[in-house]
Amino acid sequence: MGNRYLVYLVIFGVFIVFLVGYNLIDTASEHITSFGHKHEAFPRGYKFIGVLDFDANNTIDKSSIANGTDAALVINPQWSQAVSSNLVDFDSNNDGYIDVIDPIYGYLELIFMDDYHHVSLAVAGIRAIRLDPATPGIYEAIFSDGSKRLIRTNSEK
Repeated sequence: MGNRYLVYLVIFGVFIVFLVGYNLIDTASEHITSFGHKHEAFPRGYKFIGVLDFDANNTIDKSSIANGTDAALVINPQWSQAVSSNLVDFDSNNDGYIDVIDPIYGYLELIFMDDYHHVSLAVAGIRAIRLDPATPGIYEAIFSDGSKRLIRTNSEK
């Protein structure tokens, strides 16, 4: 009977190695933010920036991230320049906004943790992110309809 369990264990181990080898499991995808939220299973290479209060309840907590009512703000791995969690660093024209004029805009995406789908800011309806130097790490997403949502990042003081 002990040999049967050993065979099952070996088969399971080979299966896991297969999944990791074909990038079906990302073994290096765990991120811990400064406000204590654990984000797992980001697509490989995506860089965590912060969390968008997508449900507009003015709170960002573990349950709203896990159930997909809030979303992780990430940088697509195709972005080849330096990465910072301070969005002000990406305001290329210093107008106080991250928008289509800034090169980073096309590389910022939202990942909804309930089903791990990700969308660009434009697809999500975000036309700009307002940056306020007086509140580092707390930003405001401005949607196409004029509504606004809070973004918190690791650069918060």
